Amino acid sequence: MNSIESLKKRFIVNRKEYEKERLPEYIEKILKFCKIDEDGIVHFENDKLNNTEKIKLVLLARFIANKLNGKIKTTVSLNEIAKSTSLESKRVSARLKEILDGNIASRLSKNSYSIYPYKIDEILDKLINKYNPKR
Repeated sequence: MNSIESLKKRFIVNRKEYEKERLPEYIEKILKFCKIDEDGIVHFENDKLNNTEKIKLVLLARFIANKLNGKIKTTVSLNEIAKSTSLESKRVSARLKEILDGNIASRLSKNSYSIYPYKIDEILDKLINKYNPKR
């Protein structure tokens, strides 16, 4: 039987350490869909992604890239999303509203968005199940 102390150590985790443990898994999953350059611009590997999926991946890629390279910001602006996705700002804004309303990401300021880390697995798993890339 586990003691309370033992269970406590397994249950209450250091957020940064927990994220670091999950990072390799996240990277392997997201590589099926995109890569990110040193300027924080996302490049897609799958041309079948819809606009909402692309925007979610931009938010995810920025979060993950920040854990590997602190110079890449976790937050992303509407213009940076537009540049990564090649979408007009109006389209990005409309899809972002849906993403925010779906509690997948948050708006930190007027022009700054960030993914909710606890949504990473859900988003990536849905994309993998949908596209099942064979790479």
